[in-house]
Amino acid sequence: MLAGGLPRSISGHGGGRFYGIMNMGRQLVLEGLTNPLSLYAFNVERVTTNPQSVIRHCRHLRLYYFKVEAGTLGRGGDGNTPGAIVDSADVRIYCMYGNVRNLGDRPMLDVVDSDGIAVSQLKAFQAGSFPHVTETFGEAKYQLSSSKVCTLFVRDAPGVSDKE
Repeated sequence: MLAGGLPRSISGHGGGRFYGIMNMGRQLVLEGLTNPLSLYAFNVERVTTNPQSVIRHCRHLRLYYFKVEAGTLGRGGDGNTPGAIVDSADVRIYCMYGNVRNLGDRPMLDVVDSDGIAVSQLKAFQAGSFPHVTETFGEAKYQLSSSKVCTLFVRDAPGVSDKE
């Protein structure tokens, strides 16, 4: 995964454990995954596509240290949401941290219509006008300012067990 030509997406029956994945300058899409997938030291930087990385229609995903960088190019174009979780379930991110600035009202992490989500230690190096996390669930929308450290964000899955 560290060699040139790494994939821009993992989908279908993908799963397993991947270490040291870095996507610099291009969007990474995890889509339709149902097999357990763990990413260790996942790094997304300087992507001019919004969001920089997206988890869509996935289940059983674990990210152990998600390092991000956005809004740092100086010439513009990379002030995009580093991570989005959309229509997914049973996703855990253990520490999302990075150099994030110039996002405007875009969040560092955007969670949309997903459940069974837990994110710990979510923090940008420096606070800004952007939110750390924005969650849209049905008609409701919530956000947590980047002026506050997000120690733990949880969207529980009512009535859903870990075995499903």
